[in-house]
Amino acid sequence: EGSLSGLARLETLDLHNNRLLALDDRCLRDVPQLKQLNLHGNRLERLGTEHLNDNVHLTHLNLSHNQLNNIEHNALASNRYSTKTYSY
Repeated sequence: EGSLSGLARLETLDLHNNRLLALDDRCLRDVPQLKQLNLHGNRLERLGTEHLNDNVHLTHLNLSHNQLNNIEHNALASNRYSTKTYSY
């Protein structure tokens, strides 16, 4: 079980300014109803396709002010995002 197991109905997750260095592969799979994800102000360096693949309802994603230097092809390819903040 992942650290977010038991939160299957969670729609908003705000992890801004937590000094996160990385996301575990598929760490968000336990929150399939997630609509808003705020990762602003962390130290993330990589975003892979495995991180968001299971979150088909995600429409708001904030990755601003991270240290992203590797965003895998198709990691953000979906047109589903109505609000995107990718600056880093």
